[in-house]
Amino acid sequence: LPFYQSILRKNIKKENIILFPHRIHSEKHPELFDKLEKVLKKNHNDWKFIKSMKLDLNKKEYLNLVAKSKIVVSFSEQENFGFAVLEAGSLGCHLVLPNKLVYPEFYPKECLYDTFSECVSKIQKCMSTNTTPKLDLKQFENSIKRMCKEMQ
Repeated sequence: LPFYQSILRKNIKKENIILFPHRIHSEKHPELFDKLEKVLKKNHNDWKFIKSMKLDLNKKEYLNLVAKSKIVVSFSEQENFGFAVLEAGSLGCHLVLPNKLVYPEFYPKECLYDTFSECVSKIQKCMSTNTTPKLDLKQFENSIKRMCKEMQ
């Protein structure tokens, strides 16, 4: 994605950051992110858990935070497209997403979870590896074309 090229060129080092990229609203379930932090901090005190919307960041600062985060996690009950998750995937983050809404249409199975405990396991696994699932941008293109066709 062209608008991330300046960030990608910086080779920002990934840190042990787990990022919640959503608005702090009930349908996004920030309380589950708090629960996740409580569960994982017991054995991983060096991991940082950040809700991006709790910070006062401009777009450049936000994208730099995403670029240095290892994982972006969602607990969303409502998502139409998910730009924050797409940005995170484009910037090399592991994506840990609920197996519902728009996510199964766009993201590989290894990014998806069905239960909270599966989410915890995926995050522990993702933190121990340096590889990230490759996004198939053709999937996004095909979905957008279908969406536009439906709107016509």
